[in-house]
Amino acid sequence: MVQVAKTTRGKVPYRYFAPVVSVAAMLIVAALTHTPSIIFPEAGAIATIAIVLRPRPVIDRAPLIAILATIDAVIGVLLAGFSGLSVLREAMSLFIVLCELYFLRSSLIPLISVTMLPVVFHITSPLYVVSVSAMSILLSGATLLDKTYNHKDESHSSLKTLSFSDGHNNARITLIFTVVALIWIGSTHLFLLPYFMAPPIFVSALDWLQEQHVERSFLIRRFCLLFGATSIGELGYLYIGHILGSILAITVVLLAAKVVSDLHPPLMAIAILPQVVRPSNPGLYIFGVLLGLIVLYAGSHALDVAASRYLKTRTSRNHSNHFDVEESN
Repeated sequence: MVQVAKTTRGKVPYRYFAPVVSVAAMLIVAALTHTPSIIFPEAGAIATIAIVLRPRPVIDRAPLIAILATIDAVIGVLLAGFSGLSVLREAMSLFIVLCELYFLRSSLIPLISVTMLPVVFHITSPLYVVSVSAMSILLSGATLLDKTYNHKDESHSSLKTLSFSDGHNNARITLIFTVVALIWIGSTHLFLLPYFMAPPIFVSALDWLQEQHVERSFLIRRFCLLFGATSIGELGYLYIGHILGSILAITVVLLAAKVVSDLHPPLMAIAILPQVVRPSNPGLYIFGVLLGLIVLYAGSHALDVAASRYLKTRTSRNHSNHFDVEESN
């Protein structure tokens, strides 16, 4: 039987440190075994959803964490080894995982990054699949052992599924995000560096698009967190140490997100993304990640507003025509 998790105001429950422990274990194993290909930033994001936030759709279908993450890692590695155009590989990886989330009504949006990461950064080692599978099995098992879910903890769009009660609305959001994401992928290939389309930024944008908190205070807080995660992650990686710097970065970001009540899972992935990207120009890297976020957020919102207005206008015209027909009869 699924139970409601009790929260204690003013305290930080032990489960909040699950993302830090998961990431630390992964980084230490990678360093000891000299296998950087086992590092995937979304370990922290998935741990945040499965252990910290614990939304009921995830708790009720905990085995999907391991099953889908493993399948998506395999797809990503296979596409990374494909000899076709790289822009097609990235587009295919995004399309496949969006279809998966849509038809399975899954809220595990970080799977977008799990699939795209090997393609964007050319990871073809099977050890990546092993690492994703092992970590997701552990997180899935931990979720099964404690089947409580949050009832009134931090609420944000990562707890929502892609499938709303209105199926047409869900299809529209998925289509809008796909169009904007593909345009940005193509633009990055033509003019920019790969980290301008760092996979966690797609996760963040889709997360936001589902609820579209357009209030100025929310957006300022969210982008301050995203800027902080990008900057702290890169500076910690460069100047404190590759392992210790990243562990401290995700710890600081997690606590900051807790304080402002916006536990946004992609923050945890962005904080340790330099482990995979290893950028040579810190300033350009930070600018690139933020530019990608702004384009995806703004582009998705603008296209959604335009689509909503078009649908309302068409509906109004249909009602008006129907009324005119009835009047004439």
